[in-house]
Amino acid sequence: MAALLYDVGLLALAANKPASWAVYTNHKALLPPREAQLCAFGCTIGRASAYLLGLWGFHSTVVNALAEQPIGLDDDVARLNASRAALAIAEAHEAAAAVEALEGS
Repeated sequence: MAALLYDVGLLALAANKPASWAVYTNHKALLPPREAQLCAFGCTIGRASAYLLGLWGFHSTVVNALAEQPIGLDDDVARLNASRAALAIAEAHEAAAAVEALEGS
């Protein structure tokens, strides 16, 4: 459920801050995801999504898994501290990015 709703926060951020969306689209290819999101929006997409879903009454497991995103899978400490749900979302995003990279080449 959390993985499906991950981009809810992105939609809200992009709709309310179009200039920040432009910054994000320029930075996401150059910076790690967390840094690009923080630079553009001042928060991560996961935090924004978690906030909205929390307001809407979603279960805390879903909200917490989103709040941890994006997790750098190469960061052993982040992996160790992340919930299973958060790791599953991070691994799904990494797999999707790999497929996109293959399709783009």
